[in-house]
Amino acid sequence: MAALIDRAKRALQAFREISPVISDVDSDDYLYRPLSQRSEKDLQPWVQEKTLRMVYYLWQQNPMARGIIELKKDYVVGDGLTFEANDEDVQAALDRFWTDPINAWPIKIHRKVRELLLYGEQIWPAFVQSYSGRIRLGYVDPINVKEVVVDPLNCEVPIGIIVKAGPGVDEIRLRSVLVNFDEEDLSGPARMERAKMTGGQAFYFGINKLSNATRGLSDIMPVVDVLDLYDSLQFNRGEKLKIVGNYYIKCLVKGADETKLKAFRNSDAGKLPKPGEIIFHNEEVEWDVVAPDLKAHDFDLDMKRLKNYILAGVRLPEHYFGEGGDVNYATSKSMSEPVYKAMRSLQDEVESIMGVVFQFTLQAAVEAGAIPQNADLAFTVKFPELNPADLEKHAIVFAQTITALGLARIEGAISIEQYQEFLKKLADPYGIELTFNEVQKAIEKGKNGKPVAERAESYAAA
Repeated sequence: MAALIDRAKRALQAFREISPVISDVDSDDYLYRPLSQRSEKDLQPWVQEKTLRMVYYLWQQNPMARGIIELKKDYVVGDGLTFEANDEDVQAALDRFWTDPINAWPIKIHRKVRELLLYGEQIWPAFVQSYSGRIRLGYVDPINVKEVVVDPLNCEVPIGIIVKAGPGVDEIRLRSVLVNFDEEDLSGPARMERAKMTGGQAFYFGINKLSNATRGLSDIMPVVDVLDLYDSLQFNRGEKLKIVGNYYIKCLVKGADETKLKAFRNSDAGKLPKPGEIIFHNEEVEWDVVAPDLKAHDFDLDMKRLKNYILAGVRLPEHYFGEGGDVNYATSKSMSEPVYKAMRSLQDEVESIMGVVFQFTLQAAVEAGAIPQNADLAFTVKFPELNPADLEKHAIVFAQTITALGLARIEGAISIEQYQEFLKKLADPYGIELTFNEVQKAIEKGKNGKPVAERAESYAAA
């Protein structure tokens, strides 16, 4: 016992000697806190890393996890996205950035959105060619991020990204790209901390995070454990299904001892008959086919409940994943409406991200002289319609409304101003800008030289 106590004392003394080295703190360290103190709303670093590894594994191995991520990605950018600028030089600069062989956005946009949904964040180092303003983006794996540093007095503003050190590589401190943001807008402590970030600059984008959190979270993070459980249960069930094809023949010989059973088995009467062969036996012999009972009905109910639990967590209806159930066309349409809202929200986030990147690209081009100082830098980012099937219905309603408004205008029920206002309200949701002087001409003269009044009469007759 004395020897054990002595060893414990020596170990404690050794730990005290090396603790300043491994912790790199002073004895009064508890009185201080780091400038970039981690938010309590963030996961612990080891949990963040574990989560990133888990979601990557699930995307690779779990069909349902991959299906969720891919479905959302396809909704957001399945048909790609387009951008349009008023100024030709601005459009050319954006086109160069978009089609640059390193950036390769026509291909990478799908990958970037997939990883944004999977990891919950994206870190893109930005490399600017000073004499041409050309921008090329790199990539930092979120698992290599040690910390996202925010302004201590405004936690919504990330001021830098600290990349973990590795074998032969020191810790890298990157300044976050702040577009349309002056350094004077940062607090004093933030400017001091940002001055230490000399490793370059990078974009940081995070989703599924609160305002007072610094790291983004995966879209499937709330259901990672359930997804893994669901996959395991399906695999185990698949293993059991192999048994379903196996069966055995039970032959009961009443009153027979071991010797009689052996003799019966070796006789012609004890052999398994061929297909179509007649079996002769008395009441002492009973043949039966025995198959396993896997309680499949109970299993299906449990798996459906588990699947719906997962889908509720990712805001997708069951019929999107091959589960028709009691869903008919009408209910599926109503169940899809929240999905379109959620996907539109994701599109808004991607649109905002690309807007920030495009603004930075244009600023660099202006500074390099590739775009004139007085150029119109306005641009729009457009996504395909989420539910194209509804466009036909909307077009019919739109046409009928236009006709009704035209008749009301002819009859003097509404003024030209009211007519224009109604048209604007109809067109705004579709991103259509109406030229009202052309509208006025159409009302007064009619299209193709045919007066509106005459067309209205034909509509009325019809």
